[in-house]
Amino acid sequence: MSNDRFHDQRGVLVVLLACGWMLGLAAQVAVRLGTGFMDVAPPQMLLGLLLCGGSGALVRLGDRPHGPRRGALAGLAMLVSIMLGYAALTALLWNPAWSGSDGETTQSLLLEAPFWIGVPLVVGAAGGALGWYAADRLAGRPGPTIIPR
Repeated sequence: MSNDRFHDQRGVLVVLLACGWMLGLAAQVAVRLGTGFMDVAPPQMLLGLLLCGGSGALVRLGDRPHGPRRGALAGLAMLVSIMLGYAALTALLWNPAWSGSDGETTQSLLLEAPFWIGVPLVVGAAGGALGWYAADRLAGRPGPTIIPR
């Protein structure tokens, strides 16, 4: 791949990732203003997964020798940026009705935290690795060959 084409692809992918992140932010603000709550809709979850895959692909375009582990780390980094953005947006758009006694308690939060944090981190890492593999295949590298004995 020529050096100019390589930089063009990376530049386009960075712009697409930034636009996707901003689209997710706009969608979350629209949900908050429309419903009064900070719910995350399934299309937003799909967008997050695509962003994690795109970050893994971006790593593949720039760092071939290191393998899909770097893609997984890029997916984690993207997911952490999404979670931090969500936390900041929640702090900015806090609804006083959420402070009532109905809803989440400290004990239920401790029980649910591994699910609400752990599962997205695993999915983000898997999305980044899959994005790395997809970019690797599109780059024309043949897959592993199985030699029969």
